[in-house]
Amino acid sequence: MLIEKIKNYLRDTDYYILMPALLLCGIGILSIYSSTQSLDYEKQFNVNKQWLFFGAGIVLIIVITLIPIRLIDSGSLWLYGISLVLLLILLMHGSVRYGAQRWFALGPLSLQPSELAKIATVLFISRILALQRVVPASVINIVLGWGLAAIPMGLIMKQPDLGTALTIGALPLPILYRHGISLFSIFAMFSPFATAIIYIGSGYDFYVFITTLLVVAVILFFSRRPNKIIAAVFIVNVIFGLGSEPLWDSLKDYQKERILTFLEPERDAQGAGYQILQSQIAIGNGGITGQGLFQGSQTQLKFLPEQYTDFVFTVIGEEWGFIGALVVLFLYGILIYRILLLSDAIDDKFCNLVLVGIGTLFTFQVFVNIGMTIGLMPVTGIPLPFISYGGTALLTNLSLIGIVLNISMRKKVYDIH
Repeated sequence: MLIEKIKNYLRDTDYYILMPALLLCGIGILSIYSSTQSLDYEKQFNVNKQWLFFGAGIVLIIVITLIPIRLIDSGSLWLYGISLVLLLILLMHGSVRYGAQRWFALGPLSLQPSELAKIATVLFISRILALQRVVPASVINIVLGWGLAAIPMGLIMKQPDLGTALTIGALPLPILYRHGISLFSIFAMFSPFATAIIYIGSGYDFYVFITTLLVVAVILFFSRRPNKIIAAVFIVNVIFGLGSEPLWDSLKDYQKERILTFLEPERDAQGAGYQILQSQIAIGNGGITGQGLFQGSQTQLKFLPEQYTDFVFTVIGEEWGFIGALVVLFLYGILIYRILLLSDAIDDKFCNLVLVGIGTLFTFQVFVNIGMTIGLMPVTGIPLPFISYGGTALLTNLSLIGIVLNISMRKKVYDIH
């Protein structure tokens, strides 16, 4: 009987989801091992810890796939509440490292509650929206989606951890779009942020601000929406634009420096721009086939800080070259495409939205992390899923894979290839 259950479990497992995740974990452990060989003993020990968390993550996948999906659905409120409580406690009693209060110290290990908040936010937003019986594009749904994400975002920003806050902030829009909101609603939500970013990027040039508002006004005029809605969206754009300056002032100095350095890395080549420039040099050194495992000059000579965490893709680019980088991108592509394909094949609203949320988490983190290593995105401290060193992050990502596999198994989806 047990043998038959194991056979059925293995038969129902979606290997197009599981195998890319496991291969990416393997690439990550190998890259961490290579990038820590020239560092001190404590850093070299990180490889063993990553193996430990990888093993724990495999167990988590198995456990999560055995939990009824309805129990995960109903338990999302508790998980969301627990994650918020942990974030609150963290602000009072968390361990401070590198000027940030993001971890609970557990002997030689540490726990980062913001990673749990990613899972909890995806599940709870999906549950709440799935339970709504109002029109999908209703203001109620939009407020709920953004409001549920804003609470953990605010607590995480207090740590401060801009990268994780932005990752959670990327969730509402795709989930709401899958839920059924219109393109106009997306514009209404996105345009205020765009207005603020443009105003900040212009150095608070008032003429640029007015021009941006005129463009927004023209788009709103041709949208043929009721006047009160047009007025509301326009007023929100004005508020976000005028409020961008105090928001910029509220950022930590190092966060401002990261954004400014992204716009012009050469402005401080020996300081804030050093990491980006060294990363670009390392990836350029890799060429087509790479310098070889354990042979990367920038990596082994320790030119690049945080080369086994946020900048681990640089190690891959230097030692494995363009081909190695393409392999990594191909594995991410298979994984994310399969998750979104599965979401299209499932009618259950909760499962559908959860899959879109998980796909969004992986896509956003991959896009931003790789973008920052090649200078296309500002340095935000977002790790590369499955590959960057970090026990809690690895457990979180493998737990998300477990949820995806659970949905796939429960729905018996065999007609997607």
